Amino acid sequence: MYFKDSKTTQYFVAVCLCGFDGSELTYVKHGSELTINVKRGLYEPSVIKFGNRFYLTLRNDDHGYVTSSSDGLMYDEPRRWTFGDGSDLGNYNTQQHWVTHGDELYLVFTRKAPTTITCFVIEPHCLSLRSIPKSYTSSATERVLVPERGARLGNLWRHPVTPDETWVVATEWMQTWAESRDARRQQIRADNSIHIAKIKWKSD
Repeated sequence: MYFKDSKTTQYFVAVCLCGFDGSELTYVKHGSELTINVKRGLYEPSVIKFGNRFYLTLRNDDHGYVTSSSDGLMYDEPRRWTFGDGSDLGNYNTQQHWVTHGDELYLVFTRKAPTTITCFVIEPHCLSLRSIPKSYTSSATERVLVPERGARLGNLWRHPVTPDETWVVATEWMQTWAESRDARRQQIRADNSIHIAKIKWKSD
């Protein structure tokens, strides 16, 4: 969950432990309250368990952030998402979500230059992306899922439909204010489409 006081600017993120008796969901406790002193703080989290750790990716206005935990409640201090060489991910003010398959952990996120939704392999032990592209050139660990068509992309979801197929769903954002009417966006090819990208895993 994420939350803030009505008088403050920054949001906080925390993971809740709840009980469920078959009909009623009850709050038990929550863990670390995570934020940073950058604009709106941290919000719109996505959590997953992979191996014996929990991983939490977090939205921020300027950068994507990541952290991990041994128990799923108490997390290390969040840090910016980077590639293996320490260079910045290029993700800002959009969601990121996890995908797992076999013994691999992946991050699905929106990146700029160009604006696409892409999937990268993660190195869990160092919380960075395995690929180290200097100019976002395609690599063996990246797959573009939703192409650049002139609209903004950001809010997305993923779901393991079957053991052999995972879907990533996103919608083109058709803006109407001045920013969307610059020279570049006059060439827009987007039409408010809903994209369903199907990741089809190879059999072992």
